[in-house]
Amino acid sequence: MSTTQTKYYRDKKKKEFKQPVFTKTWESAGIFESYEAAYAKRSEIAANSTDFGIVIKIKRCGKEGKQYQVKYWTPPKKRLDKEQ
Repeated sequence: MSTTQTKYYRDKKKKEFKQPVFTKTWESAGIFESYEAAYAKRSEIAANSTDFGIVIKIKRCGKEGKQYQVKYWTPPKKRLDKEQ
């Protein structure tokens, strides 16, 4: 199911309908050998980003956690309806 479709599901215990929760989809910016290189990439993405609300994180990855991965998420853009 895509994020544009909304499907309501029924909670059997409470007998009411709820909207499903959508999770964030993170995009990878690269894997680096040192934290300093990952931090430089993180700073570059933050400086060049025009999106308000962007979230950037550095995570350990690789064998024995010796590498660092930079991931970012941008909030979805609101659609403007042209029905006026």
